[in-house]
Order: sequence, then C-alpha cells, then structure tokens
Amino acid sequence: MRASTSRIIYCAGLFALTACALLPVPATAPDPTTGVAVAAPIKVEVRLAQTIRERIELETSLPARHPELVSAAATEEALRSLAFAHDPAASRTELIAALADQLSSALAERGRLAAQSSDGERRAQVETVIAALIGAINAEVHSTRA
Repeated sequence: MRASTSRIIYCAGLFALTACALLPVPATAPDPTTGVAVAAPIKVEVRLAQTIRERIELETSLPARHPELVSAAATEEALRSLAFAHDPAASRTELIAALADQLSSALAERGRLAAQSSDGERRAQVETVIAALIGAINAEVHSTRA
C-alpha cells in the first residue's frame, strides 16, 4: 500500500466520522407521561376560605338580599358541611390556615393600594375585608376550643 492511498483512506474515514458526528438527531415524540404536570385538586377547606372571602367582599358592595350574596352564602354553607363531614378537627385546622392565606392576600392588596395611592373607597373596602377575615379566623379558633 502506497502512502498516498493510505492518506486517501484516512481522509475518507475522517470525513465519514465527521459527517456522522454532524448528522441531526432524529426528533422523538416526547413521552406524554413525563412532561405533563397534573394539578392537585383544590382542597375543600381552601375553596371554603376563598368563598368566605368572596362573600365578605360582596357584603362590602352589595345590599343584604342581593342574589349574588345569597348564592355566595349558600355555597359557603354547602362547602362548610362538606368540609366538616369527616374529620372536623383537621378540617378546622386546614380552614384556619386557608383563611390566614386569604388574610395575607388581602394585606398584600392593601399594601399595593397604599403604594398606588388609589381611591379611598377601595381602601376602605379592603380594610373591611381584612377586619372580617380576622373575625372569621377568630371565630374558627374559638369554635375549636368549644
């Protein structure tokens, strides 16, 4: 074998190796079970706390017998009976934590409104919601002791 022949074979092999290294990787379909995040269902106590806050916010802006307010109160009662059907002590603890989260959210909203120096009426509504949420938390804590 002559030197020029071995160089040609070496160059051809090097070229083939380079070509194989640069070939695109075939796209594979993603595995549907690994890329999907499944959202956990919302707990009844968390939904109850959201409903309590919604009812409180409606009370600040609507008359007492307004259909939305009546519906919110009925939803709250239904969720309350569902939440406390099995383990009342654990449900009450979860509800207190969820109400504390709602209170935290209302306090953050008050801070945003103060930073924006928005109208006094909205700030007064938020203050009323905060006071009512504190009252709801206190009512749940005191009913735990009873």
